[in-house]
Amino acid sequence: RKVIGDSIYYTISGKKKGLLNPSMYNINSSESITSETAWKQFLGYTLKAGFNYNLTEHINLFTNFGSLSVAPPFANVFDNTNKSYLDIKNQRILSVEFGSGFKNKSFAANINAYYTDWANKPTSRSTTFNGESVSYNITAIGAIHKGVEFDAIYKILNNLDVEGLFSFGDWRYYGSQKAYIYNQDAKIIDSVNFSANGVHVGNAAQMQLGASARYEPIRNFYIKPRFTYFGKNYADFDPITLTTYYDTKSKKIIDNRDRDSWQMPDYYMLDIYTGYEYRYHDMTFILTGGVINALNAKYLTDAQNGGQFDAFSSLVYFAQGRRYNVGLKILF
Repeated sequence: RKVIGDSIYYTISGKKKGLLNPSMYNINSSESITSETAWKQFLGYTLKAGFNYNLTEHINLFTNFGSLSVAPPFANVFDNTNKSYLDIKNQRILSVEFGSGFKNKSFAANINAYYTDWANKPTSRSTTFNGESVSYNITAIGAIHKGVEFDAIYKILNNLDVEGLFSFGDWRYYGSQKAYIYNQDAKIIDSVNFSANGVHVGNAAQMQLGASARYEPIRNFYIKPRFTYFGKNYADFDPITLTTYYDTKSKKIIDNRDRDSWQMPDYYMLDIYTGYEYRYHDMTFILTGGVINALNAKYLTDAQNGGQFDAFSSLVYFAQGRRYNVGLKILF
């Protein structure tokens, strides 16, 4: 047998087999030790303001401004051993928007431009590094979101409306930092110097073009097909891959700093919605239905950028095919 602390092990043929007369412990046992991490306090604020000016009876001008200081998420403050990460900062968000609108009896349209700077945007992820399961936590990275949006609706007939929309964005990360790599025991095992300046934000189509029509062939019954085209969609990425390293196969130094992710193919969707409303005394019955992806289009919704920054090395997620839904709402 072998004694380790207050535990007695018995062995057979030199192999540890089990405990002899083990003791039962719980949180109320005298041997239990409690601990508390040091408190971390983050003071934040939210400032928002907006203005609207009616230039004429049909035209208005508007602008919005926001400034926020947001505490980081809990997972970006403490690791899985309850130790605090290094250099934790509040998220800082500055946003401004301005635009104009027009409306009359049969036509309405809005156009706006926006600019948002999201600094110290925390990023934490579990990944594989040198063949080992690791994690990292990054704070010194931000993103600029800017773009223009337009939408309009035109009432052609009393029972027929057509709508259109267009949005074009340019959303990119910025920042460079030394990222510390943690193993499963939350110990720092390595670090990499990455740079993500100009890399597009992933898994968000930054260009959309859409059109729809709503037609009521009979009273209280409508059908509404909608077509949407999505473009400028990039794969998500691990910041720690945006670094330099020596490739043993090619015997060359590979520089992936500020290298953009793989851009996924553009895609489109056709959805068809319908509904019928029926009133009976003080009750209203609303029956709705829809066909999502009516053309059964094959496309990618998300992707994780691969080591070669292309389609062959990336992990991709296919969208669902054609699907249906139906619903009933009763108001009383």
